[in-house]
Amino acid sequence: MELSGKVALIPGASRPIGRAIARKFIEKGAAVVLPYFDWPESVLEMKGEFADATSNTLFLKTDLREKEHVKQLLTKTKNTFGKLDFLINNIERGGMPIVHGCYDLPHNNEQWDLEISTTLKAKWLLFHTFFNLLKQGNAGSVVNLSSISAYTG
Repeated sequence: MELSGKVALIPGASRPIGRAIARKFIEKGAAVVLPYFDWPESVLEMKGEFADATSNTLFLKTDLREKEHVKQLLTKTKNTFGKLDFLINNIERGGMPIVHGCYDLPHNNEQWDLEISTTLKAKWLLFHTFFNLLKQGNAGSVVNLSSISAYTG
């Protein structure tokens, strides 16, 4: 499928799954919006991998848990590309109990809040903020991804 002229917003592209998604969109000709916030080593790798696609790539440091930051991302996306065709909601902080034990353990004290604000709030903020821009194209698509926690709790 050719995606030339299409624009995709792909949060989480600094990490392996999101980067693979972004890579496919770029290979198929789409422009991509790649917000990032943490994982500095991964951000450098992402920017390095997509350095040749900078005319069709918008990198923007954005805390997706913050409404004003997401609004700024919307403004920058509109100003750069004028539209949005795909929102690939690929951001997660889940799975901690599976890897590191229950939330009651001292090293997991703040994990619950981080997971809720990233996995639920940030995805909702992105959808809510970008909804009208997605509708303007009459064919906007939203894909919400989840972690293994969707199956295991």
